[in-house]
Amino acid sequence: MKSGSSSSPEQFDGEALSALAFGLSDHEVARKKTRRALRLNTVDIPLLRLIGCTLLCFGVFIHNRLILQRFELSQWSAVTLFVEIYAMLAWVVLRSLYASVTRVDLGVLFLVLDVFVWTALLYFSGGEKSWLFFVLLIRVSDQTDTSFRRALGFAVLSSGSYATMLGLILAFSPSEISLRGGIAKLIFLVGGNLYISLTARTAERRRHNTATAIRTARDLISQLQDRSAELSDARRKAEEASTAKSEFLANMSHELRTPLNGIIGMIQLASTSAVNREQQRYLETMRSSARSLMGVLNQTLDLSKIEAGMMALEPVQFSLRALIDEIFRSLSLVAEEQKIELASVIERDVDDDLIGDPLRLKQVLINLVSNAIKFTPAGHVLLMIRTISRSEGRIDVRLTIADTGIGIPKLKQTSIFEPFVQADGSTTRRYGGTGLGLSISSQIVELMGGTISVESGEEGGSRFSVDLSFPLAEKSGFRKPSFAGIRLAVAVPGIQGTVIEETALGWSMKVDRHASEFSLLDAVESEGNFHLVVLDSRFTADAFVTGRKITRLAPLRRALIVLLPASAPQHAYASWMEAGASSILYRPVSEASLAEAIARGLAFDDGLEPVRLVRNVVPGSPSMHVLLAEDNTVNQEIAVAFLVRNGHRVTLAANGEECVSAFQPGRFDAVLMDLQMPELDGFEATARIREIESGSDMRVRIIAITAHALSGDRQRCLDAGMDDYLTKPLDERALIEKLRELAPQGESSHPLETSQLMANLHGDRELASRAAKIFASQTPRLLLELQRGTAAKDSALVVRYAHTLKGSLCNFTESGPTLIAAEIEQAGANGDFDRVAALSQELDREINLLLIQLADLLPPSVA
Repeated sequence: MKSGSSSSPEQFDGEALSALAFGLSDHEVARKKTRRALRLNTVDIPLLRLIGCTLLCFGVFIHNRLILQRFELSQWSAVTLFVEIYAMLAWVVLRSLYASVTRVDLGVLFLVLDVFVWTALLYFSGGEKSWLFFVLLIRVSDQTDTSFRRALGFAVLSSGSYATMLGLILAFSPSEISLRGGIAKLIFLVGGNLYISLTARTAERRRHNTATAIRTARDLISQLQDRSAELSDARRKAEEASTAKSEFLANMSHELRTPLNGIIGMIQLASTSAVNREQQRYLETMRSSARSLMGVLNQTLDLSKIEAGMMALEPVQFSLRALIDEIFRSLSLVAEEQKIELASVIERDVDDDLIGDPLRLKQVLINLVSNAIKFTPAGHVLLMIRTISRSEGRIDVRLTIADTGIGIPKLKQTSIFEPFVQADGSTTRRYGGTGLGLSISSQIVELMGGTISVESGEEGGSRFSVDLSFPLAEKSGFRKPSFAGIRLAVAVPGIQGTVIEETALGWSMKVDRHASEFSLLDAVESEGNFHLVVLDSRFTADAFVTGRKITRLAPLRRALIVLLPASAPQHAYASWMEAGASSILYRPVSEASLAEAIARGLAFDDGLEPVRLVRNVVPGSPSMHVLLAEDNTVNQEIAVAFLVRNGHRVTLAANGEECVSAFQPGRFDAVLMDLQMPELDGFEATARIREIESGSDMRVRIIAITAHALSGDRQRCLDAGMDDYLTKPLDERALIEKLRELAPQGESSHPLETSQLMANLHGDRELASRAAKIFASQTPRLLLELQRGTAAKDSALVVRYAHTLKGSLCNFTESGPTLIAAEIEQAGANGDFDRVAALSQELDREINLLLIQLADLLPPSVA
């Protein structure tokens, strides 16, 4: 029979708390509270009063009929009518006057009147004998959600009303009252009302605490909103600063790389000119310093790109073994200078054609291998690659770099991957370095979805392991060479010999390892059934003498493969070839070069000269006509020198306008385009060239060259219509390799004129085949004699053998190598031996290309 409760300024109702929690203003809270109070007092409570009074009258009927067993219908009907009229009248008054009457709270007034009405009903239900006395507790309990003071006030009111009723009965009808029972009920009523009032006090405190907590939360939210606004502003400023930083890095990169390009390029050019030993030492020191400065610049830029989240991977298909070979070629001289043995072992089940970012993988491995070399005073550095697991279309590999160096203390093994940290502060001074390499490497590995870890023992030596997962290319795997049954004698000391032995055993070869000259010569002489001998120049005090003995023992039954250091002079190479070596390899030996040398050596058993000398170098590219767009005069000179001495023709444009003016479809094989140029930059010049080409079916290959090295630059170039991207300072090998990659397969500026040869021989293909065989067998000897004449600066020898080569070549082509041989002849006659040396290298490449084109005319053993 709860009749509801009115609101007051003191109460903390749920809606007010919700409003407070949602951060409404005080005015909005007051307005919502007023609307709620109006509905509560004019609709909800009057309806509950009517229902409550009706139920209470029904309770009086039941009570009088069943408990008192005396019931007067007329009296009960009159009282019920009075109570119902009161309830309806209260509803009408509240509905009509509540909003307009402000001096008195009509809702509270009628709640007070309810107490007296209910007391009257108690009187008519038997007074102190009535069992309905507890209904007066209801009005007090209705106030528990308002305030303690109000609940206590109604407790006093209801108890006082009941006491007044007892007093009136005692005064007017003392014989009808049981004073002891009435007092007991009054005490129970007072106690119950006080208890309910106390619960109201507890509820009030909780509401107060809740309101306080909500106010505190609202204040905190307000503070958080303020902090959020400050953070948003700080973030905006940080993004602006990051953009400014990126622009600064791009400009700094360009400004630093441009002069460094000049310094490094000029050093490279000066190193190939006639200088004495002291000057060569100066140049090497300058080159080392410049490259160190470039390394610091690159590491700083990489770290900035990683911090700015601008480093992105560019997955392409690449050859894992070719990448390792390239890395080792670039580091072989450094390892040799420190007398460190460098070797790699790639397990046979590791696929070769993978999908990933080879440039970033190369950066990580160069960092780790060069670090291992730097911190290894003596011993070896070994790169091992094995398969961890494989699934459909993917392979997980572990690349481990193990060294015999100074080791890393256990406490430092976790911190070495942090920027600017090295294992020991003293190592920075002793070995140099910024401490950025490992940090950058670990972040690149993480970007590639892999992990990097380190192990190091107390007695020295470290093992860095990189676990990476790669998608497999469509045609992946590694084709194993077929050398089953071939017997190989290995006379190579150290870990390089072990690697060659294990590699050959993996190819199903029979391998005998020899540790002394006596053992090797005795085995070769007595057994006589070796097909091949691999001899390291470090094997004995005079390995050359040992090699001569081997070739003299059985020159036609076995081939000699010689290993030389990467810095071996040209005359050492020529001397070994003259001594009868079938192939020359440079340490560290790659699988591909070893397989090629073995195949050449097996062909050597037929008594034929090898078609091509095996060297660990990038194959030459066809001669190309290149349009160079570059505004910096130093960069012009360096790029032109790189291109010309690698057999390419160059047309120079000093800016974008000149480049577009010089361009004609079909005239050039490639365009090297600087990005920042006056009048017309590289992007606009490229767009105009593509417009010129739109009317033809030709498309020239455009390579961007720029000092910018930030993430996204390459993609910008590709989006602008360029085909590839090179950063300054230009690296000669990278430039020539890029031109070779972009040259269409089989395309050459001097195609083989087989029709001319067949016409000269009246279509006799057998005779043409014999002529090609003679040319293939004699040309290496003629080239060797030409090199000897150049080294001795003997004009007569140079002219003689250049003329002989020209006479042989003109049977096959009237351009390309024939013209180069003619130029060599003329330069030799003039005594220009620097020119002869440069042209001889170009001639060697052109003859190799010619021999490839002659393959269909050569017997299999020669081709």
